[in-house]
Amino acid sequence: MSTGRVIRLLDRAPGKPPVNEIAGFAIDKDVPVPFGRGSNSRIRIAMDGLLVSESVLFPPPVKRGSINHIGRGLAPKQFTVSAVEGGLRCWRTA
Repeated sequence: MSTGRVIRLLDRAPGKPPVNEIAGFAIDKDVPVPFGRGSNSRIRIAMDGLLVSESVLFPPPVKRGSINHIGRGLAPKQFTVSAVEGGLRCWRTA
C-alpha cells in the first residue's frame, strides 16, 4: 500500500532541501515544539519541582482545572489548589 509520500526534488529553492509531501501537505523537520504544551509546560515543570510543603503562585489566566489535571498526571505526588490574591496558589501536600 502506498503512503502517498511525494518527494519533490525540482520544486525547491536552490540550496534548500527537497519538498516532502504526504496527501498534499508539506512535511517539515526540525521545527521546535512550542514551549508550554504537553510534558514541557511551565506549569508542569513548576509543580514537578515542588517539594512537600512548598507552594507556587500561578497568575491569571491559569485555570484551576489545568492545575488539577497536571497534578493528577504527576501522581503519586499530591497537590492542593486555592484561589488567593494574585491568582491560584498550588501546594504540594504529599
